[in-house]
Amino acid sequence: DGLLVGMQSGRYDIAMSGLGDTLARQQVMDFVDWYASGLQLTVAKGNPKKVTGLNTLCGLTLGAVRGSSQFHQVEAIAKDCGPKETPLVATETSPAGLLLIKTGRVDVFAVDSIAAGSYVKAAPEAEVVPGQYFPFVRGVAFAKSNTGLRDAWQAGLRAVIDSGEYDEILKRWGARDVAYKKATINGGTQ
Repeated sequence: DGLLVGMQSGRYDIAMSGLGDTLARQQVMDFVDWYASGLQLTVAKGNPKKVTGLNTLCGLTLGAVRGSSQFHQVEAIAKDCGPKETPLVATETSPAGLLLIKTGRVDVFAVDSIAAGSYVKAAPEAEVVPGQYFPFVRGVAFAKSNTGLRDAWQAGLRAVIDSGEYDEILKRWGARDVAYKKATINGGTQ
């Protein structure tokens, strides 16, 4: 949320950090969409709580980055758990959440699926649970008043996609499954 506030106040020209292009956010900023990803679950190495998907989260301590789409999603899951207490922990960053897995303060930490693999490479005491949930488009955010920069960014992205370099970059980073080759402005529908 801090990136978005900074951009809206004029401190930043763009905000780029796995930002979900949502209808609510489109009311105050524009997005050039460049990938589609969802929530992925990270757990302690060996998966001691035997997490296999969203239906196995009730009763566990869940975490995610404060204000992120992943936090709102695990918050909704926890509310649906009924009488089974499912505590939530918010962090400022995903690496901080992975540290909470290491120390046992959270059982499951939800991250953006595009980054899950790199997070667990940096935190070998964690692992990714297979599966991606709630995918939607993500993009670079621009102030509504900055259409020139937004349009130039979109044109540059389209050129990278058309040249084939977009596919090469995603392949190099092991992220082919998040490809979104439309380079739309405000393509989010959620």
